[in-house]
This record gives sequence, C-alpha cells and structure tokens, in this order.
Amino acid sequence: MSFKVVRYQIPSKKIEGNLRFALLSDLHNRQHGPHNRDLLSAIVAARPDLILVAGDMTIARTSETAEGIRLLREMQKIAPVAFANGNHESKLHINHHDDFERVQAELEADGVTFLNNRSQTFSLGGRGAGLSDENELAPREEFRQVSGPAVENAPAEGPAGGSAAENAPAAVSAGANFVTGYGLEIPVDLYKKFRVQHFSLQEMQTMLGERPGGDTFSFLLAHNPQFMPTYLAWGADLVVCGHFHGGIMRLTDHQVLVSPYGFPLPRFGYGRYCDGRHTGIVTSGLGDHALDIRIHNPMELVIIDVVERKKRRKTQEGEPQDGCRGLMSDAP
Repeated sequence: MSFKVVRYQIPSKKIEGNLRFALLSDLHNRQHGPHNRDLLSAIVAARPDLILVAGDMTIARTSETAEGIRLLREMQKIAPVAFANGNHESKLHINHHDDFERVQAELEADGVTFLNNRSQTFSLGGRGAGLSDENELAPREEFRQVSGPAVENAPAEGPAGGSAAENAPAAVSAGANFVTGYGLEIPVDLYKKFRVQHFSLQEMQTMLGERPGGDTFSFLLAHNPQFMPTYLAWGADLVVCGHFHGGIMRLTDHQVLVSPYGFPLPRFGYGRYCDGRHTGIVTSGLGDHALDIRIHNPMELVIIDVVERKKRRKTQEGEPQDGCRGLMSDAP
C-alpha cells in the first residue's frame, strides 16, 4: 500500500467497553488505488465507530476537489463521518463560496457531519462493516446524532442543562457511548508562512464556547497543530490534527524537519502529545500538494482505540497520568 496504518490506544473512564476512531487528514485529492479503493478497504477492515477527518481533503482549486469529495461520500457508507475544514477548504469557501456551500449541503444530505466551529453529540455503539459479495462497500449500521443539527458554539451539555447522556432520547440502545465532537476552523491568516502565529485560549473560547466538561467523552478536530497547547488547555479529551504532512522528513520517530510556516524543528509536528489529562494526535496525512517529498515519513491512516479504564491509579498532586510527563510526544 502507499500508506501505513498507525494505531494508538487511549484509556478513558468516560466510555463503556471501547470505541474505535479512524483518522484521516491532508488527502489533497490524492488517490490510493482507483478512487481510493485501497484506503476505503483499510477503513472497512478497521471497523471504526466514527471516522474523523481533520481537513485538507482537497486542494484550494475547484479543479482538484473531486477525489476528496468522493471519498467523504464513500466513507459515510462505512461509518458516520465528522469533518472540519483545513486551510484549503477554508480558502475554497472564501474564493468559491456558492460552489462550496452547494457541495457542503450535498454532503450533509448524504450524512457527513460538518463541524466548523460547531459541536455535535453522537451515540455510538459497536458495529461492523465489510465488503459484500458484489465487492461494494457494505453499508454501516445506524447511529444516532443525539443533539440534532450542529449549532455554532453549542455547549457539551444537553438542552436542559444536564449532560448529553442525561438528555438523550430513551430509544438509544443499551451499551451506547455518547461522544461530543467539536470542530475548529481558524482564520486563514493564521496559516501565513514565515510568521510566528499565536492563538489564545480566549480566542478559542470565543469561537467554540467554554471547554467541554461532564462525563461525556469529547474530541476536537483542529487542522493546524501549531496551537496544540491551546487546544489541550481548552479541554477536549482527544485532539486530532494534520496540516504538517510529517514535516517532509522525520529526524526521529516524532521530531519533524520543518513546519509549513517555514521554521525548522517544530514542537508539534507528529505523534501523540499529552498534558496528563488530554491527548493530542498529529497525523502525517495521506497526501501532499506543493512539495511531494517524504523521507522517513510515510503517509498514514490512523486508528485510535479509546478503551474503558475502570480504575485510575492514585497520583501525587501535579503528576501527569498515563505515562505522560508534561506536554510531551509519544510516537507510535
């Protein structure tokens, strides 16, 4: 295959049993097999409960969007898809507003959930997907979007002020896990090269609201990992990013050579980052656009298993948990 399958495991007291996410980013209209058949087959084999897409499935030109759009439609047949814009989609939205709005409406009608400065609570249960005898992607089992249509700055709590789980419809099947997803679309100016950019917790709260809380597991789609400390401070249990493409070359398992800003040795270029309570994962992505060079830096599909943790060991005050010490990297 033209990509690797990379796996992470994250313990959480907020889920029962386990959940599996597939994470994709930065396809940039590339094909892995005809119409991404190899990539779709790998996703089917992983049997995810939810597919997370951290942006840049296209290139910021309307002539180079077809494969990214096609893949979103096909993945929705396997499992629910949560998507947030990368800088290329943000530019498309600005420069080709009407076309972008039309395609987004069509994808939403197909079931893709867009999380651009919005939130959505899902009810997810164990589910399988596979290839049928006709060699077509088998349809997924049903899932429920508990909180209804995505609403800008929607809080993690349900409409009555309790947790999403407390306010969920009674018809949700036993054993379901409630997961609240958030998506962050930062201004395109924050992607400008050769500048030291800053994005504060206050700015993030203005865009997404207060940090998630309660007993519902939460994830954040945030394309640009440059601001990982802000994302983790905001408080989602899992943050997923792309954008850096693995930095052209990985010097060690997690240290990348250069960021898209043009600066060497960025701190958050690839791998897993923890602050003791929250986890961030940066993927090297599934494509390139301006510079198609990778050294010790394969493209990848990421599989994230969130596993139930029934007991938490006692720690000294201030001691990070789960093996993380401070904001550190842990490559797979």
